[in-house]
Amino acid sequence: MVRIHHLTRRPLYFEDYDLFNRMLANGSKALNLPDICLFVRTGSSFYGRRGGLDYLSYMAKFRLDQYESGYFSLIDVACTLVPHAAVCLMPNAMRTWLYNTFLRKAVS
Repeated sequence: MVRIHHLTRRPLYFEDYDLFNRMLANGSKALNLPDICLFVRTGSSFYGRRGGLDYLSYMAKFRLDQYESGYFSLIDVACTLVPHAAVCLMPNAMRTWLYNTFLRKAVS
């Protein structure tokens, strides 16, 4: 667990990623669990919030900050920024379809 006084930077929209990267850098261990541990309902605004120039700007700044902190390489930044930028700039209906078709599993 991380003490709250260590949480000094709070990048808008990417707080979880930032915390995860800093924990790994401090020697924490992590692994992917094979089971779905949390079910979250999303409304149409979920997909809208993940697009547009403002979100793209915050995401690019986060990626570059992570590079400057040593968490990402330039290759990491390029390989994540380019496809993420494409998703941010596509129309919301297309982004919704993409998320629902490829990035979200149906819950039975």
